[in-house]
Amino acid sequence: MAKLLIENLQKRFGGVKAIDGVTLTVADGEFVTLLGPSGCGKTTTLNCLAGLETPDEGTIRVGDKVFFDSGRSIDLPPESRNAGLVFQSYALWPHKTVGANIDLPLRLRKYSEKEIRERVENVMKVVELSGLEKRYPHELSGGQQQRVALARALVYEPSILLLDEPLSNLDAKLRERARFWLRQIQKRIGTTTIYVTHDQLESLALSDRIAVMKDGKILQIGSPTEIFEKPSVPFVADFMGTNNFFEGTIQSLEGDRMVFRLANGRELIVPTIPDALPGKKATMAIRPQNVQLASAAGAEAPNVFTVKVVGGQYLGTYYEYIVNDADGDFLFHTRKEIHGDQATVYFDPAECSVFLKQ
Repeated sequence: MAKLLIENLQKRFGGVKAIDGVTLTVADGEFVTLLGPSGCGKTTTLNCLAGLETPDEGTIRVGDKVFFDSGRSIDLPPESRNAGLVFQSYALWPHKTVGANIDLPLRLRKYSEKEIRERVENVMKVVELSGLEKRYPHELSGGQQQRVALARALVYEPSILLLDEPLSNLDAKLRERARFWLRQIQKRIGTTTIYVTHDQLESLALSDRIAVMKDGKILQIGSPTEIFEKPSVPFVADFMGTNNFFEGTIQSLEGDRMVFRLANGRELIVPTIPDALPGKKATMAIRPQNVQLASAAGAEAPNVFTVKVVGGQYLGTYYEYIVNDADGDFLFHTRKEIHGDQATVYFDPAECSVFLKQ
């Protein structure tokens, strides 16, 4: 286990900045997810940590060991970094048994036969594969193969664990179970972990903190609750689940709330944000699950208005409706079926996120 420090990491491919000044500190034993769409730089960052890519600038330090320092021309090869890496494809040797796949890193490091047996036995207990040592990868389920890959990365006790979308090849049900046991294993062993994914649910379920990336930059880093409930920019709000966005102008400030005027003239009550001033342009976001039928609102509740129902669908635990206001279409979720082509909805000001226009 070790603390990870990344400072001003830069990586270019031709004229494109794949990593653009990434700075990140990960505490000893912490589980941090790099989250973002394809091409955002998350896998390139992971590869730079593993030594599979060489950054152009910056520093990477794990504990007392410097992995990379452009200023001092330090660039440790992958085999000298003591980093455990699990690939999306698992990369298991098909002609080797489970035991032989797991013990290979130990044999390359010249461990004794006694220590190899003990370490393999212990790590197989950790990933709950005891008794499967003599099977081959093709005789295992996808989830079991994933555990073999994880065991191989853990068996030599790496100082940092790097996981590149390791659950993406599993079906939906198995992926849910795998998220649970992967988090339990990480807590038990306490290895500092960097996890790469584009799956928002995975990041919320697994992480101590999430770093949302776009265009090679970290836009926001925080706990799953902070990232989901208090996005700092519209991209994070949009990427972390579904949001409705409304454009408008700040009209007035009233303590911890302010009046936000839409283009159609409707005025809404929203939370006050730093640097807000009357006349400033802003964007407001509200999640579909936080828009409710007005029957649940009190008589004096703000943000109550009538909309036209454009269409809807039943999704098992709720109905999803597309509704139209004079300012455009938006989504909302409700447990109740709507009859007719109109509905009166409301939303709590505290559920709104507001972003000043840049």
